[in-house]
Amino acid sequence: MTPFDRARPPWEVMLFEGLPDGKAAYLLKMHHATADGLGVVSLLGRLHSRQREHDPNKQQRDAPGADSPNPLGAIARQAQEDLVRIRRYHEALGQPVEVIPMAIPVSVRKPEDPEGTNRIASARIAGPVGIADPTSRMQRIGELLGEARGEPAIEASGPWLRW
Repeated sequence: MTPFDRARPPWEVMLFEGLPDGKAAYLLKMHHATADGLGVVSLLGRLHSRQREHDPNKQQRDAPGADSPNPLGAIARQAQEDLVRIRRYHEALGQPVEVIPMAIPVSVRKPEDPEGTNRIASARIAGPVGIADPTSRMQRIGELLGEARGEPAIEASGPWLRW
């Protein structure tokens, strides 16, 4: 993958035509600064219909429900995986640790914010490395992220991250 040309917009779109069965595809390459995760989801929701072309013989998937993945859950899972690696590393060295400082990006988007924008701040938590049970560790990470998101000063931690 080549770096973005700073003299051009921070995204590229390529159309691939002539695929089997007369199909086409496109590739969207976007710089991470263009939008946060929720902004990209919103953008792609506007680019793509949830409905396929009408074909009475084709099964239609239901729209995602309330149990769909959410950005906070994805961040928590990533944090959990990182903590496992760090815990194992320190145990292998004979130097186990219970917590480590972590900074995790979180969305501070409000319902009135324009779609497709970036609005994130850094949540700082004490990563629970010493909790060996994955379920308990995930629950604790979720609690810590919930507390961090509820912190009134979280937006003050990174006003430069809003555009």
